[in-house]
Amino acid sequence: TSDMRWSPLCDPSRRKKENSKANGRHISGGYTCGLWTMFHMLTMTAPHAGLTADEVTGAIRTFVDHFFGCENCRNHFLQMFDACEHGRCDSTFIENAQLWLWKTHNAVNVRVAFEALKDEA
Repeated sequence: TSDMRWSPLCDPSRRKKENSKANGRHISGGYTCGLWTMFHMLTMTAPHAGLTADEVTGAIRTFVDHFFGCENCRNHFLQMFDACEHGRCDSTFIENAQLWLWKTHNAVNVRVAFEALKDEA
């Protein structure tokens, strides 16, 4: 048996009721939560791997571009990335990449929450 368990924030069984209210159109757990966790881990461990901010953020962009299934979400993320939103292009220090990812993640959370509220109305 495995001791591995979902984080309470990413557990898809916990989110099932929440997602059903929006007819499954908004993804707020499981795969996307895991992606954000992976992206945050990448930015935090990059210095230990000798990676630059541009290498890490570029890898995140490439991953989203090729592997994120929600077309609307993917396009929105790529638009924010390419427009240097949330300070992405402000410096080449890894700490800037870490802050950029937190700001971007927060912006996506606000956007998804707002769309969910619109759908409920």
